[in-house]
Amino acid sequence: MLTTAFSGQENFFDRRICEWLSQETDLRVILWMNHFAWTRKSGARVRHIAQRLLHRGRKKGLWHTSDEFLYHVFYTLFLASRKRLRIKSLVDSIKVHPQRQLCDVRQIRPTDIDSPQLVRLLTGPDVFLN
Repeated sequence: MLTTAFSGQENFFDRRICEWLSQETDLRVILWMNHFAWTRKSGARVRHIAQRLLHRGRKKGLWHTSDEFLYHVFYTLFLASRKRLRIKSLVDSIKVHPQRQLCDVRQIRPTDIDSPQLVRLLTGPDVFLN
């Protein structure tokens, strides 16, 4: 049987993928990545968004950039939740029968992309090679 590892964000869609992987393969480890948590330190995320807006403003102009920004705010506040519920109902309709429950699979949630635990996992042969 194929041995696998999964890396993704912890959400309902990726959890269903992991359940399916556990059904079809020997799922050894799940690496839940959260790049938003990694960029919250020292305001890096806010700086990144501001730099992106400034770059878009120089490239596309003030009106185009403000239109994109306002659409993103409108979408996030009013449309995304309905779309997320629809996707969740579709994903929940997929029936899977995992060989092991996800709580029995090794799960790692690194708080930093440079964490020693993550480096050991990615460089150690004990997880990814059988």
